[in-house]
Amino acid sequence: MEYAEADVIRFPRGIYGFEEHAEFILVRQNDLEPLVFLQSLRDASLCLPALPVRAVCPDFQLSIQPEDLETLGLPRTATPEIGETLVCLAILRMHEDGVPTANLLAPVVVALPQGLGIQAIGAEPGYSHQHRVEAPAPC
Repeated sequence: MEYAEADVIRFPRGIYGFEEHAEFILVRQNDLEPLVFLQSLRDASLCLPALPVRAVCPDFQLSIQPEDLETLGLPRTATPEIGETLVCLAILRMHEDGVPTANLLAPVVVALPQGLGIQAIGAEPGYSHQHRVEAPAPC
């Protein structure tokens, strides 16, 4: 897969369960939107499907720790807003009954201009790491 160095997202602390994978690229395919993929640059077989958190839960509220903001290259006192430069993704996994679940408890947050990402573990109470992804509905 071809990519530019500017497309690389570095995760200084890795992603939970994949801590040794520090570099990913975000792969988008128009026909699969809003689904995206985090492709590991260390291991071509590691490709994590994800959805923007607001595609899963439209009223999702991001809560992020000051040290996580610092890791993203943002001021510790910043009030981050999900948008074009700050992407917030829920990693997907297939549930036993065939329904996918999204991890809203520990979303992946990427500061695109800085090319840095973190997994905001325990970001906000009330969210689940196994939020069922079905037809759009309030969470």
